[in-house]
Amino acid sequence: RLQQPLRPNPLMSKRAPSENRAPSNRPAKRGAAKAGLDELLAAAGASRQPGEGGGWAIADAFRFRQQITREAEADGFKEELLAALSDECFDPARLVALLRPTAGAAAVSSNDSIVRLLLHVDSLQPDIASSLMQLLPEYQGEEASDAMTTTRLILSQFRWLEHIVDGAALVGAASEMMQVADAPLKRELLLVLPDLVQDGQHAAAADTLRSVLGEDTQFLASVLDAFGSLVLEPDALAEVCASVMDAVAGANVEDLPVVVRFLLQHMTKDSAKATVAALRTGMQLDLLRGGDAAAGGGEASGEALVLDALTTAMRLRKDVAVLVVKHLGGIAAAADHTPVDAWLLCAAYTASAATERKKVLKLVLDKACGRLLSAALLRAAIAGHGVALAPHFATLLELATVLLQQKGRRAAVEAGSDLYCLAFDEFADVFKRQELLSRVMAHVGS
Repeated sequence: RLQQPLRPNPLMSKRAPSENRAPSNRPAKRGAAKAGLDELLAAAGASRQPGEGGGWAIADAFRFRQQITREAEADGFKEELLAALSDECFDPARLVALLRPTAGAAAVSSNDSIVRLLLHVDSLQPDIASSLMQLLPEYQGEEASDAMTTTRLILSQFRWLEHIVDGAALVGAASEMMQVADAPLKRELLLVLPDLVQDGQHAAAADTLRSVLGEDTQFLASVLDAFGSLVLEPDALAEVCASVMDAVAGANVEDLPVVVRFLLQHMTKDSAKATVAALRTGMQLDLLRGGDAAAGGGEASGEALVLDALTTAMRLRKDVAVLVVKHLGGIAAAADHTPVDAWLLCAAYTASAATERKKVLKLVLDKACGRLLSAALLRAAIAGHGVALAPHFATLLELATVLLQQKGRRAAVEAGSDLYCLAFDEFADVFKRQELLSRVMAHVGS
């Protein structure tokens, strides 16, 4: 247990005295005897299955919720139910049984757990939710015996609840749990945070996420996943994007695809310049390749996923490619270009429709003729990045062919020749080299 819990844990406190309770639909009581969870839930149609730590069965989940909602209005029932749940929570096997989906009739549309069904009762939700949060540190670091750890089971109870009674309290509880949580549990808490707030409280959840992002970029991917589930006002979203831009340079290779998708998905005309600048300066291709070498490379290498994220984002939003090309067009000095610019142009050409491709091609020609795309820059963008650029091999050949066809424009021809040579050296696949040589022979023959 936490040494200083957020507030007294209802599931860990003694039940209130049972005298002077209002009558209810439950069977006549056992005098002053303590009621077990089986007896309290039996009238609502729930029963424990045989076996130690056995699960629960419910004949009708809708009837169960209705009955418990009525019972919770009776004097003393709430305290008695919380006390009975406390007894169950002291036994890890029984706690897991409460968190697992219930068995029921085939006609039942939902197989929610006992805990999740109780969370749908407004009068019970705040106490049970707070208590579940305080149970989390006890099970962090646990090795799962199957696909789901106890901490994940607990947090799964909050996913897609129909109604949140006190979102502010839940966000506060989750924030305090993050202070004592290890990294895996903290990631799970970040991902569930959007499910803990009501529609009008997304800004409060965003503040918590931004605070975590400012403290440690190792949680960047989880924070961005959570942001994707929030609906924010334009001003708040702009502040979030600014925080993410600041984190690009320090992001892990594994997190960069998520960062790229998030920034391009939320890019506007006003933020385009800052967004493209953050990607151009924050992503270093030599570092991406270094990360892949450490990880063993392969189809799912970090740089391959980054380039795929760039291309996918431009396919999903056609205006993104237009804004990126416009920004790159404003760079007038060769020294200001980076190898990432070649990747951005390649992704924009691949993702654009035929009419927009002409604009990308014109920009590439203008850059080549102005000697802004130097041989060193093209080499840095292509050499050693064959895995990432393999899906864009056809784009490289198309650009090289057009550049090589520019009679009388020596700089463009040289750039096209450099592209062909770099592509031939980088892609050792026989079929790719045959395609490349056939294009060169066709050019010579023309």
